[in-house]
Amino acid sequence: TWGVLAINLNKSIYLENEDSFIGIAVLDDKGKIVCNADVTLEIINPLNQKTTLTTANNDIKISPECEVLGVTNLPDYYTTYSVSVAGTYLMNLTANTKNGIRSILDKFIVQNNVDFDVARQGPTRVYPAAAYAMKISIIANKDYNGMINEYVPAGFELSNVEIYEVEEESKSSEITLSAVENAEIIAKSVWNGGWYQ
Repeated sequence: TWGVLAINLNKSIYLENEDSFIGIAVLDDKGKIVCNADVTLEIINPLNQKTTLTTANNDIKISPECEVLGVTNLPDYYTTYSVSVAGTYLMNLTANTKNGIRSILDKFIVQNNVDFDVARQGPTRVYPAAAYAMKISIIANKDYNGMINEYVPAGFELSNVEIYEVEEESKSSEITLSAVENAEIIAKSVWNGGWYQ
């Protein structure tokens, strides 16, 4: 096998009839960005219906920032997919480069409802010398009082960690955040149907 092939979705659990955002990265054996791969993504829904998205048909876009060696606003390759019925969706991602073909399998879930709707907006690949922002939005559909844990690799350095209260429907809210030694971010919150980012 060669290099790295990666796929990231903005959610691991979607609601029915939502649009997913899918980011893809292709790196060669030396970790350099490959911006001219022939990429194909096959998605099979719970009804066993297959959708095929490709760079050749322009279903999968190649970012104009693909060759930027630093912070970029878009994944190197990206696409959207409209989910439909509840269940497990299977993904088969293939990239064909000058070094050959590589494939990876992944999946995501669609449900009728969720207690907490979590979405992430962040990089699909990182340049270690640069700083990156990761935004996490949570829509709470039920009352909750407790911890929220977000794990990052131990080698990552955390800085400027903030929580923004965007909408609050409860009468009182207490939010605290701390980064601990094992790179676990802990957020404590009380809310009733509000959401924060």
